Amino acid sequence: LDGYRLSVDGAEKSDGIYELESGEHFVCAFVAKPVSHKKDFSVRIESPPESMKLVNPLDPGWENPWCWISLPEFEFADNDLRWQKWSIDDEGNDRLKNYDSTIERFLREVKTKKDFEDKLKNRCKNLTNEQMFVHDFYWQFLHREPVGEAWDLIENAKNLLAENGEMTIVHPTPEGDVELMFDLGEQNIGYYDFELFAQEGTVIDIYGVEYITPEGVIQHTADPAWDAIYRNGMRYICKNGLNHFTSVKRRSGRYLFFTIRNFSEPVKINKFQLIESTYPVESKAWFRCSDWRLNRIWEISARTLKLCMEDTFTDCPLYEQTLWVGDARNEAVFGYWTFDARDIGKRCIRLAAQSLERFPIVGCQVPSAWDCLLPAWGFLWGISVWDYFDYSGDVEFLKSVWNDVIKNIEGAEKYLDEHGLFSAPWWNMFDWSGIDDQHETVLHNSMLLVGAINAAIRCAQVLQDEDRLVLLENLRDRLRRAINEFWDEEKQSFPDSIHEDGEVSESTSQHTSFLSLLYDIVEEKNREAAIANVLHPKKEMVKVGSPFAMMYFYETLEKIGFSDRIIQSIYESYVPMIDSGATTVWEVFPSSEFHPAGFPTRSHAHAWSSAPLYFLPRIILGIRQVRPGGEEFIVSPDIGKLKYAKGAITTAKGILAVSWEVEKDNLIVRIQKPPGANVRFVSHESHQSLNLKIEFVERIY
Repeated sequence: LDGYRLSVDGAEKSDGIYELESGEHFVCAFVAKPVSHKKDFSVRIESPPESMKLVNPLDPGWENPWCWISLPEFEFADNDLRWQKWSIDDEGNDRLKNYDSTIERFLREVKTKKDFEDKLKNRCKNLTNEQMFVHDFYWQFLHREPVGEAWDLIENAKNLLAENGEMTIVHPTPEGDVELMFDLGEQNIGYYDFELFAQEGTVIDIYGVEYITPEGVIQHTADPAWDAIYRNGMRYICKNGLNHFTSVKRRSGRYLFFTIRNFSEPVKINKFQLIESTYPVESKAWFRCSDWRLNRIWEISARTLKLCMEDTFTDCPLYEQTLWVGDARNEAVFGYWTFDARDIGKRCIRLAAQSLERFPIVGCQVPSAWDCLLPAWGFLWGISVWDYFDYSGDVEFLKSVWNDVIKNIEGAEKYLDEHGLFSAPWWNMFDWSGIDDQHETVLHNSMLLVGAINAAIRCAQVLQDEDRLVLLENLRDRLRRAINEFWDEEKQSFPDSIHEDGEVSESTSQHTSFLSLLYDIVEEKNREAAIANVLHPKKEMVKVGSPFAMMYFYETLEKIGFSDRIIQSIYESYVPMIDSGATTVWEVFPSSEFHPAGFPTRSHAHAWSSAPLYFLPRIILGIRQVRPGGEEFIVSPDIGKLKYAKGAITTAKGILAVSWEVEKDNLIVRIQKPPGANVRFVSHESHQSLNLKIEFVERIY
């Protein structure tokens, strides 16, 4: 069973296993959750006996053994703007409760065909198989059972590793299907492409996965955490003779399973490949140092970012493959300095701005038919506008989106409550961490709105829009005062939220403290307490959970002067990934409590986690931009315990590269500056015991 509640003769078994005597039995099934992410529902009978037959209760001769039950009294249409977990309207809640009790009664009471005729027949109609069902072959991969090794069935397997005109021959066996598994060596994305000779009706199934445990357990892409299925595969049915196929959909994975079914003659494979398809980045940025672990972390972070670049930044290459606006803010920051990805950053900003045509604030993922607002993402969009200008210095583009920036903030302002805080019944998350955020008034939203206003103020200053500058500054000051009213003197922290009954949440998190520092919100008298929450959170305080939120935690650490903590955190959070053999960075950290089905993460390639691309050059190479558009930089490397480091970033002016090495008591620093940029060296406290030698050079390798 997948997504259904089902009874046989009025009995409902939670494990879906029914032991039946010979004879007639009545099967009744209803969708278990009519409101959820799930769009696919299936009832599967595995290995049925030959004598078993399904018969339609309305018309035994009808092609489809199932009939359609209509429950019009429970029909309603809504969107996800009011987040369903906690705030669907009362009418919707009542309908769902009544639906549950009604299907419970039908499942229990409809035991025979007579019961069906008495209680359900008037609600039913017949639909064709084509109208009611789609063919799903994924279950055969999901529930396959190995029967033995296949090496004796395969001739010239190595020929599949090179397009040399030599065939790999796969022989059939009565014992079952033949499966070939390919390890691409690293996570990849692209189009399946193969050429083979086969008899008519031979079936080729191809499925990709990201991870297999050391014990050989496959992490399938059916996603129990989201109650959803990502099949990540395809079926091809062969014609007789030569078959050449290239898929039209991009798919991702590291391990590809190529299964041959329904064949009685040998299949001759000329080639099978995945044609890589990513944005054509120029890999001009690089990083190396005396610790190979940091080098590898930088490499897999860059690989992940590349896999999440199409015509926009996307969250991940396998699952949603969607422009999630908050993810894109992180990825754009990483992409500017790694790939000079101005074109994609600009496109993401423009696409997201179009959602203001139908939403009060910028939508959370675009373009989309899913009406859902995630305020944190909408406010990060505003911050991303400044990020783009800061990197590019593109005043014309800033002018072109300025009205959208204002519209986003004005839309948010309409949702300030009687306390002056942002309050809306939307998806109010910021981090996968256990924040008390299932309420309309969540303080991190107000803080991120201040961040968006701060970014807009900087934009107004560049554009010399004095009227809007005054309005923005007044709004920011009002929000800051409202937020600080809720500082808890006893807990020395902000609460997570204000409940609908006016009760202040008992829960506190690091997030409100680091955001209040990052966006200059917390009052000076409470600043040290907020810093303490960032550096030494109390046991009961909710800690940072995801690499996405860690980006803002790191930004705060850098701002308050604890960059060494960022490097320490990178070691703690990313080294376990490379120790496990990861070729890309994960959606969650190994230390996270979110491990679906016992695997280390859901998505194994999630570019919101590529923060090392940004912070390793900023801290270890010491490169920081001082003026927008790449006009001015400082170089002030924190050498820590390393012996040397070198690397380059892309800037709007060109490549900026830095190398340094410690030789006895000397620190030798070489700088390759981009044309037209002012670059100056600033001594760091880690240089105090060393003699400095600074050189500006033509090229660093």
